[in-house]
Amino acid sequence: MIRMAAALVLVAAPAAAESLRICTEVDYPPYMAADADGTLYGFEHDLGMAICAGMAADCTWEVMTFDAILPAVANGGCEMGLAAIAATPGRRALVDFSEPYDAGGPSAGVFITLDPNQRLRDARIGVQAGTVQQEHLGQRGRAVVTFESNDAALAALARHEIDLLFASPGVLQAAQERQYPGLRALAYEEIPGWGTAVAVARGADGLRKRIDTAIQTLQEDGTIERLRARWFAAGTTT
Repeated sequence: MIRMAAALVLVAAPAAAESLRICTEVDYPPYMAADADGTLYGFEHDLGMAICAGMAADCTWEVMTFDAILPAVANGGCEMGLAAIAATPGRRALVDFSEPYDAGGPSAGVFITLDPNQRLRDARIGVQAGTVQQEHLGQRGRAVVTFESNDAALAALARHEIDLLFASPGVLQAAQERQYPGLRALAYEEIPGWGTAVAVARGADGLRKRIDTAIQTLQEDGTIERLRARWFAAGTTT
């Protein structure tokens, strides 16, 4: 009798998608914001999901204050930081950055007030902690009061606890449209441009290079330009 060996066929299970956590903030429309039910939306959200799709990664979002994002990335709380983050030299001492998805250039900071008679000299100036706006004022020796968000600073401005808020023009426009129609721009100052990029932990070269590849593809196929056209006409960084 001839015996035939049964063939053993092994079918490899599909590999599970890599899970990555993205740190962000939701106080900066149209870059990133959240609906009342917590649903995230904005340019950074759409860009982040497109980057993750390009890397075949399963990404989740971790919402926090802006000044907590880079420490969280540096300490492994998130693999990526995506919140219109300018890749300044000071920040590069804490984390690494992808290639810029917005090369940018000098941007404007605006001193925002509710008082048409307010003067810049001797004003109490509020600013969101950890932003390029705070760094810019610090380099010029201006004393500031820091807040965890622009919304918190705007509330303090409305209570006359500060005289001015220094932020991006986009913050002024959004606040005028939402709850503070009486806001006005007192003065503008130019802030150096460093390019806007994705933050990763120091030494995470493999992930950084994959993000670079995904960003390059999104640049070349026009995705990033379409997202810019959808969400804003002119951007700023934090």
